[in-house]
Amino acid sequence: MNLFASVMMACPFAYAQENPADDASKIQNTTSADKITYYRIQNRWKSDQYIYDGGTDLKYGSGNDDSYLWCLEEKDGFKRIRNKSTGEYANIKNGEAKVECTVTEDTDRTAQWIVNTIDGTIKSLQNRSNDKFLNIEKKLGYAGCDLDKEPNETNWFSSQWKLIYVSGPVPPPESIVKLQYMTYVNSPEYCSDIKGRTAIKFSAKGMTDAEATCWHQPTTENPDPWGYESKFAENIKLDAEGNGTIEFPADDFPYGPVTIKIRTWNEKKKDNCYLQLYNKDGVIWNQGIPKESPAPAEDMKLIYVDDFDKPLSISKDGQGATYCSHKPGGGDFSAVPFTDFEAPNNPFSQVDSYMRIRCSKNTNSTGLISSLRIDGTGFTANVPCYFECRMIGPTAPGSWPAFWLMTRSVFKGLKEPADELDTIEAYGGEGPKSPNQTGYWIATHYWNQGEEGKKQKGIYQQIPMTKIGGKSSWYSTFHIYGTKITMTDTIYYCDNIEVGRHPTGKLSKTEPWFFFVNLATGGGWPVNLKRYNNTVDMYVDYVRVYQGNKE
Repeated sequence: MNLFASVMMACPFAYAQENPADDASKIQNTTSADKITYYRIQNRWKSDQYIYDGGTDLKYGSGNDDSYLWCLEEKDGFKRIRNKSTGEYANIKNGEAKVECTVTEDTDRTAQWIVNTIDGTIKSLQNRSNDKFLNIEKKLGYAGCDLDKEPNETNWFSSQWKLIYVSGPVPPPESIVKLQYMTYVNSPEYCSDIKGRTAIKFSAKGMTDAEATCWHQPTTENPDPWGYESKFAENIKLDAEGNGTIEFPADDFPYGPVTIKIRTWNEKKKDNCYLQLYNKDGVIWNQGIPKESPAPAEDMKLIYVDDFDKPLSISKDGQGATYCSHKPGGGDFSAVPFTDFEAPNNPFSQVDSYMRIRCSKNTNSTGLISSLRIDGTGFTANVPCYFECRMIGPTAPGSWPAFWLMTRSVFKGLKEPADELDTIEAYGGEGPKSPNQTGYWIATHYWNQGEEGKKQKGIYQQIPMTKIGGKSSWYSTFHIYGTKITMTDTIYYCDNIEVGRHPTGKLSKTEPWFFFVNLATGGGWPVNLKRYNNTVDMYVDYVRVYQGNKE
């Protein structure tokens, strides 16, 4: 086990005196309190739940008073977890099944904890006396410490915790261990705003050379309407420590989200780093809803459009809002949890005329929107219909941006027969244990339909998007992803180019359809956002839906 101490500041507890002897003691107590760092301790599995002192038991809930605040005291290389409101400590001296919060001696091993780093700011809390982990697996309303399975990046999220800084001295940020032959950007920050000529400082230990590219709008010299990949920096020699600087002429490139690919190499090794930035000083290009209807929607009427140029309308269950932030019928599926618009770690933002979904392992949050509410109300379309979304996503390891459709019946539960059409599923990441893909996937699922469903023909196919249309990937620039459903065929499009089709499923012909947009993580691949400061962004320009007359 690796002890994690760098962000946990010791918090010596001075019991308040009811009748202090003099003003000096008041000043001393105040100063001591000011030096204490307090956190809220958030569960990874249930991201709206935080532990608190519930009297005697260590409970969990969604409150926000001092009973939810904790500091960590150093004791013999372990941590004691003390509550701000009561001054009492989390312990298991009366058994591991129910963690208590009571007065304990500082030598009591049942109140001493090992804080292990799982990934980034996600921790496990392991008790010294029984070597088991604090968890809420049994959902009893109070925490237990009876889990002997060691939590990791893919399992036992109920025993994983995020320490969210609230007050007191700000803990130092976790240092990034820079690996040999990997490229790291030192400035500007990942996913930050830039203007004008921007110096990009980076390091790539063990590498000797570098170059950088970014997608560029058409020019007189390069008139391709799709744009082109511009190599704006080349022949960059790194110093002996692998440090380098390149200059990005932001005002020459598209306004809004851009992805800069920094390629480094030596005689035997090579590496790519993808720097996401928001260009506040560029050229407006292909932004917003086109005036023309798309070719796949011929003879259909526009029945839904969202340009995301107004304040976002999202709620936990969709009530009182346009979108729901969870999957109707259950089954949220992201390793970093889908989080509510109303939450303190809200992942959604309206930026210019885009919706931004930010996946952050630092705040343990990412986002999904559904046009169907939890209760089955909301927007749907009937066959024949066409759905499309213009978006750009990240390619960090484990990132999983998607635009997809389901039949309305799924809101009744996961065992309900339902059809799913994945218009785009993109799997990010390069290198060992990553998919190493520049194309995305389209897929069909016929859920809970027995043998008849298994006989229906669908599709599961990778789309080589760097060989069609503008020859660029989902993370290089914006693309339009669409699906058309008719009574005979279901057809998939990328930038209005057909990329796949199959016979329309039986349920697809009769059930109304709704859509999702999400930035998930996982999808069967390890999630590792460390190189990117645990933060990646997805931007959605618009969604349009067309519907025709019943065939």
